[in-house]
This record gives sequence, C-alpha cells and structure tokens, in this order.
Amino acid sequence: MEVIIRGYLPEDGAGIVRIYKNALETLRKSKGGDHDDYSIDKILSGSDKKILSDLFCRNDIVLVADAEGIPVGFTSFSNRLIDKILKSTYGSNIYVAKEFQRGKIGVNVGRMLVSERKRLMSKMNYRKYYSYSTPESVAFGKKCGVKYYPAHNTYSLNSSLALHYYEFILRPSFLNKIRIEPYLFELSILFGKALGKLKGR
Repeated sequence: MEVIIRGYLPEDGAGIVRIYKNALETLRKSKGGDHDDYSIDKILSGSDKKILSDLFCRNDIVLVADAEGIPVGFTSFSNRLIDKILKSTYGSNIYVAKEFQRGKIGVNVGRMLVSERKRLMSKMNYRKYYSYSTPESVAFGKKCGVKYYPAHNTYSLNSSLALHYYEFILRPSFLNKIRIEPYLFELSILFGKALGKLKGR
C-alpha cells in the first residue's frame, strides 16, 4: 500500500479526529498508560470541531499521511511571526493510526512524517523545533534524534496529561542554547485562555 505525505485538506478532519481519539484511548491508566481516565475523558468530551481547533490552534502547517485517499497519520508545526523572528518552531506530536504503526504495512509512517516535517522546517530556515511528548512517545522521540529537557516538563497551563519537553536542532546557531521557547509557549497558552474567557468561551 502506497503512503504519501501531503498537506491538510478540509475533508481530512473526521479521519484526523478518529486517529487522535484512538491515540488518547491508548494512554489511559486502565489500559496500561500513564494518564488517568478523567484527564482523557475531559479532552474527549469536546466536539470534533473543538478537538480539531485545539489540535491546530498553534500550528499553521499540517501534514497528513495519506494511504489511498485515507488519512492514516498527521503532524503539524507553527509558522507565526514570533517563530519566524526566533527561527524556532513548535512541532506537534506525531499521530499514526494503530494499524499503520511500527512499519506494519512495510513503511514507517511515523518516520515519514518526521522526515517531511524536518525537511519543510529546514527549507523555511528554522534553526530548531521544540515540542512536548507523552511518556509513551519518549522512546520514539529519542530514536528520531530529539533531546529531552526534564527541567521544562511542567505544563500546568495547558494540559492535565504528563508531557515531556524536547528540542531538535535543525541548524547550528548561538541561539540554540537559549531555551526561551517553553516559557513563550506557556505564555501563549495563558493569553489564549484569557482571550477565550473575554469572548465567553
């Protein structure tokens, strides 16, 4: 089965929500994961529209793994003014449908998404990307060459899930040692929540 990586299309929404919901379900403590059922239920209680909005609210470029017209994985990254100024971008987690994980169809969909995301980030002259992953994804992240920074694991403003902060260097820069991104990211979360309250959401 051929898998290609392409940009997001409006009709991908339902498939992406399905992949995301299935991924969250595997994180439950009741299924051997690290996150309590209440936290998972809280995220899943929103409408599909809200879930999509939350997934991509800080990400402007969405990549989809397509298997014969069906979304089987996705990731995204930000491309906003502050990202362009700092030359560092927030890359979301990699999500892959269970039946397409770990090379089950002869290709590694997760690595395909990682490679295309890095290619585009480098083409856009970013020096590094940063993100947060669940404990279950740490091993995959390390295989992809990311470096984890436990001091920045606190993520209290945005999520009730346990998340680990990491970075990946795309090109050398003296700015790479200055770790301002996790603070800016949480400030943006706080600003977004405040704006949401003002709008009565």
